[in-house]
Amino acid sequence: MSQERAILVAYDGSEIARRAVSWAIQLAKALGAKLYVLYVVNVPPEVRAFLTAGTILNEALKSGMKVLEQIKPDLDKEGVRYDLVVEIGDPGEKIVEFADKINADLIVMGHRGLSGIKKLLVGSVCDKVIKCSNRPVLVVK
Repeated sequence: MSQERAILVAYDGSEIARRAVSWAIQLAKALGAKLYVLYVVNVPPEVRAFLTAGTILNEALKSGMKVLEQIKPDLDKEGVRYDLVVEIGDPGEKIVEFADKINADLIVMGHRGLSGIKKLLVGSVCDKVIKCSNRPVLVVK
């Protein structure tokens, strides 16, 4: 029995992420793959230790799910199989970890195109995923 194909798409509520979801939907339909839509609540490591339980953690997870709910109508309309997932942590790290966890065939994500000093100082989630993952990454601009 062959393993089900899986596509992971990172979503942050931005227009470019919405375009990435559109691409991922079309690919999932063409390949018969299940789509995993991941939103990562970006919490610095020094704050994460305080989020192990309680109201703050629950609120962070709820806010992430609200962001994912924005695209649920598009997913339902297209008839793809999907899961909406919220993680807490560094977005680049969590995307790579989750892709490994589900054995993703492909990671799809949008790229905002930071340039100059801003890119030098903060880098980009997309760059981190490309460097750290051993899985194919489709970057949507």
